[in-house]
Amino acid sequence: MYLEHIKRTGRKMITGLCTLVVCGFMFTVMDVRATGNMDTTGLNITDTKEQSLQYDDRISLEETLSLGEGWEIAGIDTTDVSSYVVSGGRKTDEKDKAVVTQNGNGGTDIVGTGVGTAEVILVKEQDLEAAKEALNGGGQGGGAAIDAVRVTVKVEPAVLTVMYVAGQSNAEGWCSTTTTGYRIDQSIASPAGEVYSTYPPSTTARSRSITGLTFSSVCTAGNASDFVAGSLTDTRSISGKEMVYPLNSLTKDGGGKTGPDSGLAYEWNRLTGDKVWVVNTAWGATSITSWVPGATCYERFSAIGRLARQTYAAEIEAGHYTGGKSMLFWQQGESDKTMSAEEYYGYFRAMSSSMISELQLDGFGIIMVRSDEGVRTNADDISMSGPRIAQYAAGNSSELTKVHVVSNVNEQWISDANVVNYFNLAYDTNWSLDYPMQGGPSDLPTSVYEVHGDIHYSQIGHNENGITAANGMHAVLSGAAGTSPKVSWKNRAGAAVTTLSVDVEEDEVAVPVMEPSYSGKQVRYVTSGPISYDVKTGIVSAEGSGSAAITARDGNNNILATLKITAADAADLTAVAGKDYTGLFKYNGTWWYLKNGYVQKNYVGVVRNGSGWWYVENGKVDFTYNGFANNSNGWWYIEDGKVTFRKTDVIKGVVNGENAWWRVVDSEVDFSCNSVEKNSKGWWYIRNGKVDFTYTGVAKNSKGWWRIEDGKVNFNCNSVEKNHLGWWYIRGGKVNFNYTGVAKNSKGWWRIVNGKVDF
Repeated sequence: MYLEHIKRTGRKMITGLCTLVVCGFMFTVMDVRATGNMDTTGLNITDTKEQSLQYDDRISLEETLSLGEGWEIAGIDTTDVSSYVVSGGRKTDEKDKAVVTQNGNGGTDIVGTGVGTAEVILVKEQDLEAAKEALNGGGQGGGAAIDAVRVTVKVEPAVLTVMYVAGQSNAEGWCSTTTTGYRIDQSIASPAGEVYSTYPPSTTARSRSITGLTFSSVCTAGNASDFVAGSLTDTRSISGKEMVYPLNSLTKDGGGKTGPDSGLAYEWNRLTGDKVWVVNTAWGATSITSWVPGATCYERFSAIGRLARQTYAAEIEAGHYTGGKSMLFWQQGESDKTMSAEEYYGYFRAMSSSMISELQLDGFGIIMVRSDEGVRTNADDISMSGPRIAQYAAGNSSELTKVHVVSNVNEQWISDANVVNYFNLAYDTNWSLDYPMQGGPSDLPTSVYEVHGDIHYSQIGHNENGITAANGMHAVLSGAAGTSPKVSWKNRAGAAVTTLSVDVEEDEVAVPVMEPSYSGKQVRYVTSGPISYDVKTGIVSAEGSGSAAITARDGNNNILATLKITAADAADLTAVAGKDYTGLFKYNGTWWYLKNGYVQKNYVGVVRNGSGWWYVENGKVDFTYNGFANNSNGWWYIEDGKVTFRKTDVIKGVVNGENAWWRVVDSEVDFSCNSVEKNSKGWWYIRNGKVDFTYTGVAKNSKGWWRIEDGKVNFNCNSVEKNHLGWWYIRGGKVNFNYTGVAKNSKGWWRIVNGKVDF
């Protein structure tokens, strides 16, 4: 495993941070503040100074100007303001009331609440009341003038970068519950005024664990305006509702949030000085099929994204900010671990291309998914599942120009020794993490279980994913990605290989992985010998016997790495079966499926010979298989590797890629079945051969008409219920066509004639 360590040193220091501001929501406005020129009669201006800051910056004047201690603000005068109020996601015609506002009830802490120029009068603490009286026209009554310092403060627009987070549970902020649990206190606390955060909840219960807050509703595409801020210094959403989740949650004045959000925002702010708005649109336990345009997750993402861009544009138009970068970070794939690389890549390409176009993204960053195959805390977890192959392929692809694998450091956390090595290198063996946490410092992890005890990360793991992803994206967008990356090849198990053996009619996996991970666009691949290679799927295929190779080259055609391949023809049984033999053939105690004498190692299905119909997987009869399989004659239920033609039942399994309960008659799936049929668990409503769990009503079979609830006959039903033909008198779950009289249900009493309501 190659290393991708990032040193976290030289962090930006901001002194005099305020303690009473909640993302601009509450400031102390001095009584002496006025517009126009401040009358300083009675004050002895001993010094004049200048101070520059950006919108929503928070500083201490006595510290930034090196005045020493004991100073107080006697007055603030806005001399010029050029920015406007933003409300409901739109710029208004009202100018900001103040360029600078005192932050707190005393001292020299200020916050930039508008863009323009202001004058601030500072006096010593013992002279504060007298100075205020003088500034309010009270004079000194013949006393000595009060010494004061005049500070001209210029507030300029800040650069604002927006980050979107999308994907499933780890992206949303779910945490490892088998070990660390939800440690909101370990999320990173950025300086106040530097980072804004939006989190529209996908569930109320899990969202409480993620934020520590109680949401009364979840966010959908239809109500997204209730969750997206109407401005970046307000508590109200675009729709005008009070937001449960504060904008300052990821700062030292906020409560924190689990997930990669705080690491992403903190590191980008540290690297660039930009203010950062993180908009988390992730939805736990979702497949990429839900994230393509038109699907539920995508439409929710799109609605949130459009509204966030509306407020973003309004804040820039109002003069508070200038446009920074726009980027998205994708972390997803565990739900799709059985999906092929080719299929996942197709969904990913459609999704990412649409997101990039719709939100005008500068970059689309992938935080590499783990495989979720086998044990989740060792090397099994970095095997090359379909989503992992496809994500690396997307990062390497020349067609997806803005997509990059911006972090894969989590691949190093597969043993305690690797965890110790990673964190010691990343933090210079300081024994503690060097970024500010909501709950105070934390020691470096020393075991896998402190980083991810299950499919989900601990908050420290989330922090590292976010920090390294921000670094990777910054390297890409700043042009610092380098020109000659290191390339290693990974096989299906995720192990590094330098050689590979491939049989004719059989494929192997070889995935190129870069160091650094985000440099994949700089590499192209050249094959030699009797092989073909598809970088999108990682599939190497042998087209004959002999020596072959895949060579990775940079833009200058320099060789970066070579994978040596031996192409063999182990599938060739023509010498024993004959060149024209097609069918099942027993060789060395194993039954193989041959075509023209070659083992069909990629074939999965049902093959017939004189002894019956047999299940074949990877070219070999599997006598242990019980489940569904197909051939050109239909779909069949297999028992111990064979079609018995005697099985009639309702059976659960995968047919045509759909996991459902199917009506089987004489071992064949009966897609024409529309009836009520039974298995050992009850009687079921069948439509087109499949149990329809969504149906509630009255349906028939050869034995009568039955009350169906959620796809199953309810033999306890004694009521009057309906289907498309009318309302029926039900007893013991069955329509009683012999009954004439009066019967009731939850809606009242009804006249029944021959089992049917006579309206």
